[in-house]
Amino acid sequence: MVNKLLGYILALVGLLALAYDRVPQLQQFLPFLAEQPKNYLTIGGVILVVLGLFFVLSGGRRGHRTGREVPIYHGRNLVGYRKG
Repeated sequence: MVNKLLGYILALVGLLALAYDRVPQLQQFLPFLAEQPKNYLTIGGVILVVLGLFFVLSGGRRGHRTGREVPIYHGRNLVGYRKG
């Protein structure tokens, strides 16, 4: 759960970094970023978006429960268990 939240935050920050030079309101809201070269912001934004997507997608794989064990009978004899 924490990985997904971290992933969404990183992806959002990355998208804001990518949109910085396209949206004038962001330039007024974050004037300290105007000193940075634009290609640094673009590369950093892409890296943050990719990292965020990685955390979101890998966070979804956890939490899958394995199936419970189901008995296997051969006639009346119990011969083993399988995951069902």
